[in-house]
Amino acid sequence: MPRKRLEKALGSGVIISWDGYIITNNHMVGGADKVEVRLADGRIFEASIIGSDPKSDVAVIKIAAKDLPAIAIGNSSNLRIGTVVLAVGNPFGLSQTVTMGIISALVNMKGELIGINTAILSKSGGNVGIGFAIPVDLAINIKESIIRYGKVVRGWFGVTVQDITPKIAKAMHLTSTKGVLVAGVVDDSPADKGGIKRGDVILEINSKKVTQASGLRIMASELLPGSSARVKILRNGKEKVSSIIIGDLSKAKITSNEFVIKDNRFLAGATVGEITDVTRERLSFPQDLKGVLVFKVKARSPAASTGLAPGDVIIRINGKDIEGIGGFKEVLSGLSGHKISLRIFRHGAIMDTTIIR
Repeated sequence: MPRKRLEKALGSGVIISWDGYIITNNHMVGGADKVEVRLADGRIFEASIIGSDPKSDVAVIKIAAKDLPAIAIGNSSNLRIGTVVLAVGNPFGLSQTVTMGIISALVNMKGELIGINTAILSKSGGNVGIGFAIPVDLAINIKESIIRYGKVVRGWFGVTVQDITPKIAKAMHLTSTKGVLVAGVVDDSPADKGGIKRGDVILEINSKKVTQASGLRIMASELLPGSSARVKILRNGKEKVSSIIIGDLSKAKITSNEFVIKDNRFLAGATVGEITDVTRERLSFPQDLKGVLVFKVKARSPAASTGLAPGDVIIRINGKDIEGIGGFKEVLSGLSGHKISLRIFRHGAIMDTTIIR
């Protein structure tokens, strides 16, 4: 039961190895001055934070104890809607509460860990019966990455994919909507090197069926960079298997069509680029976010004095929406006068600003 900033926060964790490794939530230990763990037998240990991942709300801590009873790990990929599960937690400091529910909870009826509780849906702060959990397959992969690298390292394929609708299946003469359609392949990416082409249908990764575009991105991120993945695809009506060496998402180039802005009283000194699928994965951008990503800002430049910062997304200039680099250049060339209005996406928030010079 970690303690954040002494008694400020109480939560639960799961012992997943005999030598003291514990999985808990990032929101419980992130920024903590001190973390203590109280075991069911009453013993208290000070814990060290091995690493955490705010994106998935998973953290790994460790206590100096041996021969600890560890929970058996289940398989979250086998879960089905309606499966009865148990949620074990520590809400409001109430130790070892158990709640029965269906999927989005903690352990199955065999006592195996299948997920890590992370949040509830509530406007009042009380539990209205809807909870969310991190699938154990993802949590264990995050744990292994944290222990091995000290941080979360996510795998990368380098493909743009979309779900196959009945309309798409008919247009492409597919006999079903199984798998996901490859809409694009990043040049020199793992997928490109592995022979994946635009128009292929990805059916399986390491014998696990791919049913949704979002699912493929999750499956790819769970694989360790440098490992090999067997990818079953459908091409021209025939199935084939390709071997792909997984890349490191953190090393993938996040922008394309980079453009350095010059000779503009407001934005000169900024380097912007297209928002790519890699950008969305690495920076957790919404799928429908459009605009141009500010990649660099030169010190003491007009852009810097305007307040632009790397990571900003310019989504509107003087009331005109920005779709990409082409539209951005067009709007930029038409700017005149001593006033500019910008709409910017920054850290999940939309900001409107007007500058007069």
